[in-house]
Amino acid sequence: MALLAGCVEAPSGAPAAPAAQGSASAAHVSAPFDVEGAMRAARIALRPEGGRWLGAGRAHRLVAMADGLEIVPLAPAISAAQSPREGAPFRIKATRLARGERVIHGVGPEARVEKGSHLVVEKREFAQHIDNREEGVEISYSFAHPPAGEGDLRVVLDVEGETFVGRTGEGLHFADPTTGVGVRFGQATWIDARGKRSPVRVRVEGSHIELRVKEAVLASSAYPAVLDPLISPEFGMDEPTLALGSRRRHQPVVAWNGSSYLVAWQDGNDQRLHGTRFASNGTLIDAVDLPLTTAAVSNYALASDGSGFFLTYKSSTPGLYGQHYDGNGQAVGTPITLGTETAYNSDSVVFDGTNYVAVWLEGGAARRARITTAGQVLDPGGVIIAAASSVDIASNGAGSFVTWTGPNELVGTNLDAQGNLLHPAGVALTAPGFEIWDAGVTWAGQTYFVAYGRYDGEDNAYMAGTRIDPVQGTPLDLAWASLPVITRTSRGPTSGATA
Repeated sequence: MALLAGCVEAPSGAPAAPAAQGSASAAHVSAPFDVEGAMRAARIALRPEGGRWLGAGRAHRLVAMADGLEIVPLAPAISAAQSPREGAPFRIKATRLARGERVIHGVGPEARVEKGSHLVVEKREFAQHIDNREEGVEISYSFAHPPAGEGDLRVVLDVEGETFVGRTGEGLHFADPTTGVGVRFGQATWIDARGKRSPVRVRVEGSHIELRVKEAVLASSAYPAVLDPLISPEFGMDEPTLALGSRRRHQPVVAWNGSSYLVAWQDGNDQRLHGTRFASNGTLIDAVDLPLTTAAVSNYALASDGSGFFLTYKSSTPGLYGQHYDGNGQAVGTPITLGTETAYNSDSVVFDGTNYVAVWLEGGAARRARITTAGQVLDPGGVIIAAASSVDIASNGAGSFVTWTGPNELVGTNLDAQGNLLHPAGVALTAPGFEIWDAGVTWAGQTYFVAYGRYDGEDNAYMAGTRIDPVQGTPLDLAWASLPVITRTSRGPTSGATA
């Protein structure tokens, strides 16, 4: 019974990669793991709390007990700025089993959890199972031997919380009259030890649901056997709801604070930001998604000071905003304003060892602002760096390095903790005569590394990179690597890469 509640050949004439300078310590790369799968497993896992077990699915929340359960069905929010809609809790208060006139006793030991999301309650003559799944909750009753007595087997569930609204071929339907969000009590099946499946009659009588297994089915079954219906959330008859993580997650960002990773993303058309934390070994920490923002956001970036986290983002109101979070991913204080004008190319923020530093474009110029770990903006409105069409920043933990793109050139310089530029006009990071696009910078352990696309004089496009001396802020090579990617024609770029 279930309640749905490779290698690339460098082009001729491209500069050869220089010999490595120094020896970096070998990085440890773990085997890849399924982030989405880990989140699903943690969501459906049953967590003990005060004699109950709590879990969730993609469109429901579950409270399971040894003598009953409660399912709260959820439906998608009407708009991105709102939370999912909740239906009234659907409760199974008690379960009674009988065969003919004989009551099948259900007194037994306390419940136990198996395989993370499966609650088993061993009764005297049968076992009750509550299996939490992404799509709903399966309730089943297993019998090691034929139920004693004569006649049909009856399972009666006392239910409350939602109104019975009808029956379809998929099962019984209950709904919250206020929200329209409800559950479907699916058709039940009796399955014996040989795998023979027999449909089971399910009907509603007032505040009771009765499942009845015919005497002939009991007599012809091989044991052990099980009776299992499924309860699943829905919004309208036979219209399963698709809330809480059933949509495509996209645009993820991540930051490490020394003990855990905080991953943030958007979910389907929901433009609010959701998050969760992972331990260093890839173990999911948070069983449910963290609501990082309550409003729709875009162009967001995330950094950590080694303890908490700091998020920068755009919203529907012009400007650039920030939010501080503690090490558990919980918001600290209210959002702060970094800039009040229309910002773009605003998805860059780092911690420079002293302050957070955000960079963005505004009015044709690159700007930067420092923010303390307490959330104080040291440079309200931002400080202009230079006229630019793109900007990015990286940090080695003892200052930062900012890059920006001017007319056919990529330049950059060190930025100290007081906000001073080592080279105010910037240092050229690329050889002259190239059109630069999609530049980005990162700290590579010993040097900064700038990667960018460039067009040569023959309209061939390459991905190139430059290492930066972290002290002097000057390039160690003007093209450390150069890989062909596309050839530009009069109709635009076309693929020309080989691998």
